[in-house]
Amino acid sequence: MKIFWMLIIFTGFPLCITAQQYAEHNRKGDEAMKRLDYSDARLFYSEGMPYCDVYSISQLTTIWTKNERMRTSMYNLMNRCLS
Repeated sequence: MKIFWMLIIFTGFPLCITAQQYAEHNRKGDEAMKRLDYSDARLFYSEGMPYCDVYSISQLTTIWTKNERMRTSMYNLMNRCLS
């Protein structure tokens, strides 16, 4: 029984993240990231925050590390990620 649940967790979680990647707000955020438009990308990825979207949080963390000028506008948003 324990093996069954471990199998569900290890196969289901990556599929869930992959499905989140194809959400409309994440797709538009990815397009903005390709253009290096971090401001638009932050706007699109922040739409996933109320749903605890793991892909959005990961991408927001990427923006946080790549662009230091965006950090002041992202403090409240990132605090919500930590909560």
